[in-house]
Amino acid sequence: ASSALPVAIARPLPVTPERLSELLLGGAELRNVEYKGDLNFDDKAVQAKIARAVLGLANHRDGGHVVIGVEETRDATGRPVLK
Repeated sequence: ASSALPVAIARPLPVTPERLSELLLGGAELRNVEYKGDLNFDDKAVQAKIARAVLGLANHRDGGHVVIGVEETRDATGRPVLK
């Protein structure tokens, strides 16, 4: 008898234009949203950075989103701003 636990494989939901707008209007990284600026995907360090972000979000119960091409910075008051 096997003592292995059953494994459920979740399929990612497609990101609709409306959901992408919500992610961009949020304006700041959250527990389940990370922004990664303009990246060179040929760079192994960049590939590792994306993999770490994806794996980190995979550890959350509800998963999350990595939005590529958008960078979070801070304005003069320290508030997060997307660019």
